[in-house]
Amino acid sequence: MTDVHAAMQALMSASRLKADSAAGRPVRPVVTISREHGALGRQVAEALSAHLQVPLYDRALIGKIASRLDVDQETAKMLDESVGRASDLWLVGLLKGKDLSKDTWRTHLVNIFLGLSKVGGIILGRGAHLVLEDSCALRLKLVAPRALRIKRIAERNAVPEAIADQQVLEADTARLCFLKDMFGARSDEPAAFDLVLNTARLDDVDAIVRLLAAAYEGIARCHQVRG
Repeated sequence: MTDVHAAMQALMSASRLKADSAAGRPVRPVVTISREHGALGRQVAEALSAHLQVPLYDRALIGKIASRLDVDQETAKMLDESVGRASDLWLVGLLKGKDLSKDTWRTHLVNIFLGLSKVGGIILGRGAHLVLEDSCALRLKLVAPRALRIKRIAERNAVPEAIADQQVLEADTARLCFLKDMFGARSDEPAAFDLVLNTARLDDVDAIVRLLAAAYEGIARCHQVRG
């Protein structure tokens, strides 16, 4: 077990929020969505949130962390974007007079994920699939060939494909770095997910949502049986 994983286990035990098999499934569904840039992640997350009638947590997570750290949301957003750069965190913490270390950030993030696993919601990115590996959550990864993702981003942002190519590279790299720096993990390990979906093969968002709703029910039933 790595130091990061050991720390996560300690946090789970200390918070007393880790999923308890005897408690059964949460009141509302919990789905984590990881995605490659341009693989329809946000579209699927928003549609699934509406279908399951549960909140979508993405930018809202930053507000939750800001509240816990007692800093303004702009500062929390900046920290979220540079969380892997220890020097940046140290400098901002020094200026704000607060403990804004990576360990502190991870503590709050893990506890928020564990809390959400009890009440339900769609969690977009930020390594939630790693924290909730033993919970009732459905952990989804959306992928697609790079060329298709570039085309989608170019159309969505009305930019040349050369610029879209750079945007895809930057977004994918940032997500990989976040997971490596925060959790010591790789986002492309299939075993870390319950379902990996190629949106080049299936790009009908409504059909994807129906599939995911059924998949969540299957995961929830298996979790209860194991409990």
